[in-house]
Amino acid sequence: MATTKATTLGHRTIPTSAITSGTFADARIAVSNVTQHEGSIDALASNPTVTLGSNTTFGSGVSLANATFPAGHVIQVVTANSNTEASGTGDVTAVSKTISMSSSSNKLYAFGMLSWELTIDSRSQVFGGAKIVTSGSGVTAETFKPTPADNTGETGIRLSTPTSSSSWKIGGLLPVNFMFSPAYAGNVTVTLYGMGYDTFYGAMKVNRNDTTHGHSNLILMEVVA
Repeated sequence: MATTKATTLGHRTIPTSAITSGTFADARIAVSNVTQHEGSIDALASNPTVTLGSNTTFGSGVSLANATFPAGHVIQVVTANSNTEASGTGDVTAVSKTISMSSSSNKLYAFGMLSWELTIDSRSQVFGGAKIVTSGSGVTAETFKPTPADNTGETGIRLSTPTSSSSWKIGGLLPVNFMFSPAYAGNVTVTLYGMGYDTFYGAMKVNRNDTTHGHSNLILMEVVA
């Protein structure tokens, strides 16, 4: 009858070439055996899809320049603030900012806060408005006004009083926002204007310096389409 004899290897050295099958237990692989090669690992060599957890952090050497984000993600934000006072009829510049769009297919979301003031002077009512305009080299200019035209023009703001008086004034902060889609690759300038109706029915003043609200601002966001 054949017998099987157990052999104790003790401290014998087994060459790696002799290990041709099986799986090592995790505890048998030291962390240092993996981390020592971190600098040689190219995770993007075969363009894998990587799902990141909510607590994922990136080191200083990580670049997302070639990353692709789903539609609706904001990939950059720029802001501007102005307290330069101006007044007049027609378009009165309140604040302007340029954003460098990375793709012509992405959308440009613009949010503006207009600091405005109207004075009645010798009339019983005045009108004013606001608009956001895109411009730039190679850019097809677009304009958004929050109100349609009516018998008082594209105003959005109307001040009426029972009697005319030079002491009547009204002002405040007017929010204006719009999604320009599609946008343009390259530099796009966005300008927020106050709109004065005419010399009789009201000049528009923006960024009045003698108030705490004398600032207009713009927030521009590039949004993946």
